[in-house]
Amino acid sequence: MKPMSPYGRLQSNLPEKGLYSIPMRFNEAFGQVVRTYRDKQQKQLRDLAADSFVALGYLSEIERGQKNPSAEVIESISSGLGMAPSNLIYETARLMQRAERPSVVVPDTPAELFEDTAAAK
Repeated sequence: MKPMSPYGRLQSNLPEKGLYSIPMRFNEAFGQVVRTYRDKQQKQLRDLAADSFVALGYLSEIERGQKNPSAEVIESISSGLGMAPSNLIYETARLMQRAERPSVVVPDTPAELFEDTAAAK
């Protein structure tokens, strides 16, 4: 049985310590995703900063994984890249999941997340 938290609730359902690790933090993964999409669009960092109304230095720190962007900054960056914020966050989550557990199959679309559940019913 899982130990109780100080608040009287069962603790997380995550496996015991040592079996589960997070090798990549959100800000590192998010920065890699932003850089990848910026490179695909052949945009300079300066151009994305201007298009997204985010300071050049701050955007550089985000891409290097040194800053954790707020929701407003994520929306601004996604607008500058011409994509929905949810797509940027989804790609970040996929990257993190691949880094956490390389053997886990990550669906290509959010709809695929629910296909197995619907088939089981």
